[in-house]
Amino acid sequence: MSWEGYRLAFVDRLMNRPLAGLAAGIIAAASGVALWLLYGPSPLKLLSDFKAFRAWILLAGSSALILAVGGWWTVFTWRRIWRRGRSERERILYDYGVRGFGVFGSVGILFLTTWLGWTVDAAESRGLFGPLMTGGLLLGVFVGVPLSLQMGYFWGVLFAALVGPAADPRTDRGEPPKVT
Repeated sequence: MSWEGYRLAFVDRLMNRPLAGLAAGIIAAASGVALWLLYGPSPLKLLSDFKAFRAWILLAGSSALILAVGGWWTVFTWRRIWRRGRSERERILYDYGVRGFGVFGSVGILFLTTWLGWTVDAAESRGLFGPLMTGGLLLGVFVGVPLSLQMGYFWGVLFAALVGPAADPRTDRGEPPKVT
């Protein structure tokens, strides 16, 4: 069976740009701050209440930092493990594990976090794109995707160790080739 997993060539080209990690971190941090600007307290209330202003700065800054690290981690994980296997063992790790199990897990986490936020926002009549749905989507993209790809790699390592062939030093030298 010669299943090679998903290619996702457009995403792969974006992730392999020279400053993609920095750009993803900046976009994620800006998205976190924008979420607090759109759905947080009004600027007049913040200016009149110093404690609320400090709390807003702390919450917006911490969410921006968490999402910035998540954006960088997404690009780092993609570059590190989005590969095509050469041997049977590497095909289990990368083709079935990362590009099979990891991609399905990423899609599942994106749907789950977005749906959970949407159900709470809809129950509170906040509209379609409420703060929890948007926050769930951002966390799904910038934390769930790299976590799912790493879990796909871990699944591939375990599956290769249990039922796959042993590593062949003639073919498993260095990193496998990038997906093209």
